[in-house]
Amino acid sequence: PSFVRPQCRATDSPSWAKGHCPFMLSELQDGKSKIVQKAAPEVQEDVKAFKTDLPSSLVSASLKKPFSSPQEQEQISGKVTHLIQDNMPGNYVFSYDQFFRDKIMEKKQDHTYRVFKTVNRWADAYPFAQHFSEASVASKDVSVWCSNDYLGMSRHPQVLQATQETLQRHGAGAGGTRNISGTSKFHVELEQELAELHQKDSALLFSSCFVANDSTLFTLA
Repeated sequence: PSFVRPQCRATDSPSWAKGHCPFMLSELQDGKSKIVQKAAPEVQEDVKAFKTDLPSSLVSASLKKPFSSPQEQEQISGKVTHLIQDNMPGNYVFSYDQFFRDKIMEKKQDHTYRVFKTVNRWADAYPFAQHFSEASVASKDVSVWCSNDYLGMSRHPQVLQATQETLQRHGAGAGGTRNISGTSKFHVELEQELAELHQKDSALLFSSCFVANDSTLFTLA
């Protein structure tokens, strides 16, 4: 097939076309386009003209005055900070930030402050893994007994081979959430097999027990 690139000169453009997309302009010029149509005036009330000289004006304006420090920028912008107390109206404001800091410190002192363990599992040495949780200490080998990979099936040769073949054929990742384009035939077949195993009408996969509990309890509540 041959492709024809529409030619458009700025001198032939109507006054309203300045700053518009060349493709849109070429489609609208003769008024016979079956793809693009100019919107009616009543729906163009909030359309603002594109300022073609905006980049140059910004550059010239920036050259007229020196760069300000972060502290000066904060004063100029009205001291915009992430602290709640700095973004609340009124004279007296409850110190939410200090309250949260104290609560976090209490959690740390009674050893209930949750810190994610950073581990990279070894595929050839189940159930051992590299431990990276301590930033000041080099990685060390640990054995992981809190995994849901109870039998080490993730490192089975057949599982690894099937994974590699699937990656080569379909790529990595689902490409979207389940409710748009992320449900593959693999999801459907696995859910059907699980439903038959448990003698249920259907099954639904979740990425973790936490997500399953959160979704189920929220739905029931």
